[in-house]
Amino acid sequence: MQLLPSLGPQACVELELEATQVSLSMGLEQGTILLRRAKTRLERLGLDTLLCQVNFALGLLEPEEITDWPRAIESCLTQARLDFLTGGANWLLPRLAKLEGVTPSLKRLANRIAQSAPRAVGRFLDATEDPVTLESLLNLLSSGGLSQQGEALQRLVKRDLGRVSAMAAECITRNTEIRDELRIYCIGAVEVWIGDTPVPREMWRTSRSLHILARLALAPRHSAVQDSLLEEFWPGTAPQRSKRNLSQALTDLRRALRDSNFEKAGATVERKHDSVLLNPDLEIWLDKDAFDQAVDKAEQAEKAGDLREAISRYREAVLLVRGEFMEDCYLEWCEPHRRDFERQYIRCLESLAHCCAEVGMNPEVEEVAAKLLAKDPCHQVAHRLLMESYVNQKRPEQAIRHFERARVTLLNELGIEPHTDLLRAYQVAKLAL
Repeated sequence: MQLLPSLGPQACVELELEATQVSLSMGLEQGTILLRRAKTRLERLGLDTLLCQVNFALGLLEPEEITDWPRAIESCLTQARLDFLTGGANWLLPRLAKLEGVTPSLKRLANRIAQSAPRAVGRFLDATEDPVTLESLLNLLSSGGLSQQGEALQRLVKRDLGRVSAMAAECITRNTEIRDELRIYCIGAVEVWIGDTPVPREMWRTSRSLHILARLALAPRHSAVQDSLLEEFWPGTAPQRSKRNLSQALTDLRRALRDSNFEKAGATVERKHDSVLLNPDLEIWLDKDAFDQAVDKAEQAEKAGDLREAISRYREAVLLVRGEFMEDCYLEWCEPHRRDFERQYIRCLESLAHCCAEVGMNPEVEEVAAKLLAKDPCHQVAHRLLMESYVNQKRPEQAIRHFERARVTLLNELGIEPHTDLLRAYQVAKLAL
């Protein structure tokens, strides 16, 4: 933990949460201390997505921490992903199994965690000897959380544990999965999830079938003209051959979803007249839409003067960014989308940095400015905000050193001198010495 002072605020939280998972998995009391510390940082940063998961985990460790369990559970259920809770499934599951008063909401949350951590569930089923705990877990995860536990359930049946074995046998023969929502992630490498279960990469026979699904999800009304798809995915190919390629890609798309147990796989994609479209009855969640909505809410809050809310929403958008837009798609049609999103992301970071500066969150300004400069080393606004944050934290000498580096970068990359605002920040830093 000696490294923490040299890291940015969000990096500190991520490191603490990783250490927390390890400590709690080993049954160490230090895990609870680290979790409390991470909670304090998350509250300051306004990272509500992670904060609600940390609060829920703290409540499992120390029940008096939560006075309103239904609200805590619903807060987690509204999140697109539950990475922290999923990562702690091996120590969460025993505690979840022992909770009293199981509600439908708690069952939904437990099943979401279990679906995303099948190995942890399987290990727990194999290692647990107490029939009461096993019975509680089977009851808790009876709504899809055991969908990937066929072998572990078979072993439970063979252990001849009376009611527990009977329940395991029922789980094997009963399909209680209801997974209607397609979740498509495009900000980074393209991923498709069915509900809370990812479709493994190896399910996609070719990357084109995966990218066609993403292309349709991104299109207005989830529809594209067939000739446009042919030109985008098979440029320079003879028309008849490219049409056969499209038909095969759509077949592969449906097969990948069907083999992943998606109930509506056969009707996912439709062809009408000269268009290819996603079934209008499908429930589709797209990370790009979630990003746009978070930024819109942030801008509204910023205009209303609620900078704390704006910061929270901007950070919500930033957390959705896993890499470059559709970074695993190298076709030419994707480049304009990638450039457009890059501009959107940079504007989002700029706005976040300005809001953090306005409320005096200087370490956060440093962290966001660093992200901006990683994208564009010549971003003069980021250089200025970073220098001002150094001065505000009584570190003018660091601001001056940064100015010298920025000046060299601007000369080498663009052949220009620093903007007057950057020069002014330099003079302020010199006066602060």
